[in-house]
Amino acid sequence: VLVLEQGEMYSGLIVDHVLGMQHFAAEGFRQQVSSSKMNAVAPFVEGCYERDGENWMVLRPTRLIADERFMKLAG
Repeated sequence: VLVLEQGEMYSGLIVDHVLGMQHFAAEGFRQQVSSSKMNAVAPFVEGCYERDGENWMVLRPTRLIADERFMKLAG
């Protein structure tokens, strides 16, 4: 569970698996993410790191908890 805190409210995101600590070269960062899976999460992603032909998206939890749809579900 990834716990998010906003003021007095705590929310948990269920994480289905963890791949351990990952390291990415700064030059592998891309602002634009090209993925068919991006539609639902696009507002909460700030670029990605490309490694071995895969995109590792950068999730910004602050964007997620600022979204009223998330807050309706979490509340």
